[in-house]
Amino acid sequence: MKRNVRFGILCNLRPATWFWITDIKNTQMVKHSSNIYQKLKSYESQYDQQIFKCIKELDKKYNDLVFDILRAYANYDVEIGFIKGIDKIVEYLVQQLDPEQYINLDYSYNQFNRMSDYYEQMVFWMTIHILFNLNYRRILKQNISFIETQKFQNALMPSIKYFIEQHQVKISDLIEVPLLFYFWQQIKKEDFIKLFDVFLFEGESILQQTLLKFLKISEDLICQFQTQADLKIFINQTLIAYGISKIEKSNQKLMNFLL
Repeated sequence: MKRNVRFGILCNLRPATWFWITDIKNTQMVKHSSNIYQKLKSYESQYDQQIFKCIKELDKKYNDLVFDILRAYANYDVEIGFIKGIDKIVEYLVQQLDPEQYINLDYSYNQFNRMSDYYEQMVFWMTIHILFNLNYRRILKQNISFIETQKFQNALMPSIKYFIEQHQVKISDLIEVPLLFYFWQQIKKEDFIKLFDVFLFEGESILQQTLLKFLKISEDLICQFQTQADLKIFINQTLIAYGISKIEKSNQKLMNFLL
């Protein structure tokens, strides 16, 4: 299964595959009554105004839907409620699972509406999966780019490891946004969705492995930096573009190189 997901998921099979690999029906939905999502989105939340201000920055096409899902989540997770970043996850899931992509199929109006309701709930439960099962709740709550483990530090190239030890800093301190958003911002849409497929199946580890590959391909350049500030700018603005240019010059496809 891991090999198949890394090989690539057909676009028309992506929604069903995402639901299957996250197993939300058995890990999340089974714990609650069938109408819990409808109840959660119908209750006012103390975060409604904050959510409303946030979604004004998103695609207007999805505003109402994203608002309902974020409100439901705020009522579900009473400890956190709503924090910046959850909106990005919901927006991306809504865009990728948009049932309008099926509107030209032979569905009646009522069938289409039922499917829309179904996908709305799936986005909600997949958001729960990403935040709780894949640790993004902790990452967003602590306002960190990723949870840097000893395993990750040990996997760093010796020269880069020496550099960050000399400056008494962690790679996670140098990246300004969570890794999921970091790659979302910096690689092409068609490549990111393939990375996201694997992320749903393998979790944060695939994003860390991807970061390590980009650090390795830029190792010589990174070791030339004299200050932490210069390295931070490079990592946030240039690392991925520089790495992609080197990969393309070697006549490799980006996702074949990364996965």
